[in-house]
Amino acid sequence: MPPQSSMKAESNSSQVPSARVIARALAPLNDLLALAHPAMVQGAAAAFHKGQDFALEIDQASQYWGFDLVQHPSRIAADGVILEISNVRPKHG
Repeated sequence: MPPQSSMKAESNSSQVPSARVIARALAPLNDLLALAHPAMVQGAAAAFHKGQDFALEIDQASQYWGFDLVQHPSRIAADGVILEISNVRPKHG
């Protein structure tokens, strides 16, 4: 079982937004989008390394989020991908 981790996301309007949000083996895509959304609204793009279940994670996240996606093969893991995500917006209803 992978180690448990906790993360606190904070927003501070006086900070300059990041140009890119990057994560590897942190959380399911749906959770990553929730954490990254405040920075992405301000123009940041995201690159998330995902493993063999990436298609399922995309399907699950797309139930709650709209986003633009470019999929790149991973150079680290044969069954992994880099998901380049932009234009994240929550789905309502």
